[in-house]
Amino acid sequence: MRRLPRFFQRLVGAYVPTRPQSRLFYLTIDDGPQGSTTEQILDLLALYQAKATFFWLWSRYEARHTPALAARLLAEGHTIGLHGDSHISPWRHPFSLKAKLHQAKLLWTNAGIPLAPLYRPPYGHLTGLERWQGWRLVLWDWLMPDYLYHTTWADTLLLRLRAGDIVVLHERRWGLAEWRKFLSAAYASGWRAMALPVEEGPQLYGYSLSPALDRLCVE
Repeated sequence: MRRLPRFFQRLVGAYVPTRPQSRLFYLTIDDGPQGSTTEQILDLLALYQAKATFFWLWSRYEARHTPALAARLLAEGHTIGLHGDSHISPWRHPFSLKAKLHQAKLLWTNAGIPLAPLYRPPYGHLTGLERWQGWRLVLWDWLMPDYLYHTTWADTLLLRLRAGDIVVLHERRWGLAEWRKFLSAAYASGWRAMALPVEEGPQLYGYSLSPALDRLCVE
């Protein structure tokens, strides 16, 4: 599991929500939609009264299944952010990234699926060009290795979890047993998972450390 310090997230202009006083953490889920795997994830979240922000890829949209899946997800109190048009590192196309994100958002909108103004780049790869009107760059506090086979991380995460941490999980069917272990133990310990708050509006120029740095971030 990988930890990303808060000071670094702020330094690069990532959206860092306020830490709550109670035992709440922000659950985010990457790499969907994944059909029946997403359905199983939604069942698990409902079982443990957890909410999450899903970061989805347009390349995994399926006209026969995704709209109904998204409707269920939104109806159950979750949100959907953008993970990109495909799971390709932004480092491979840094100067076309803005156009690609705009196009992906337009495709999701035309499919009738609203997106929260949240963007997480694949692999967390940054280009320095993420701070555009209408998007908040989201990174993480803890990134789990559940995209790999036979990984165990639930006990360690529960031990290190702090209120307000942003946790990343991935839509992989082979990781669901460890998901269940973590969500069950967290729920029994008084933790509650929630989606990232979006009511504050889009982040125009990042979240900087000083007014001087803010001025450098203007488009």
